[in-house]
Amino acid sequence: LQKLSTPGVDTGMGFERLLMVLGGYSSSNETDVFSPLMHIVKVAPERERRIIADHIRAAVFLVGDSVLPSNSERGYVLRRLIRRVSRIMYQQHIIDETLGSLITTVSDIYALPYPNLRTDIARIQKVIFDEHQKFHKALTRGISEFEKIVSKGSISGKDAFDLYQSYGFPMELTRELATERGIHLDEQSFKKEFQEHQEKSKVGSEKKFGGH
Repeated sequence: LQKLSTPGVDTGMGFERLLMVLGGYSSSNETDVFSPLMHIVKVAPERERRIIADHIRAAVFLVGDSVLPSNSERGYVLRRLIRRVSRIMYQQHIIDETLGSLITTVSDIYALPYPNLRTDIARIQKVIFDEHQKFHKALTRGISEFEKIVSKGSISGKDAFDLYQSYGFPMELTRELATERGIHLDEQSFKKEFQEHQEKSKVGSEKKFGGH
């Protein structure tokens, strides 16, 4: 390496790209921070392996930073990351033990600069596994119903809402699957169904508790 005449230049390459250049790799997925993860899920196609490795690493760091899965802000990002991994695992028939190996491997890779990832590994494992298993149940219940719906050629707002309300099938997942299949999804109608449901729930609650 040659010392720069003007130090501190921002190349924008990031840590992984720096490792890639220094190691002479053609992809950041071949570097020491990604290749162990890619190897664990070698049964899946290349694209899915990259998504799993990237998303699990991010999820481990978020949980290590005390973020929990939720429907808002960083918690929502974490939930989407875990659920994307869960969906790929479901589709590729990847067993749950693989998820545990991925989390532990991320912890091992970064334990030196981030020791909390190792000391807090039990909690990190539990948070990610709990979200994964909860979502896996929703997938198992909802996928077969989704297949029946898409056989009609489109997904109405009522169909999407029924998947959400009756099977715990997130709207985001319905949207992703519809896009992958090239199936039309009536999101405006879904929003209307959802709003009507909220209004009915509000009225019912007011009647039950006397408007208080």
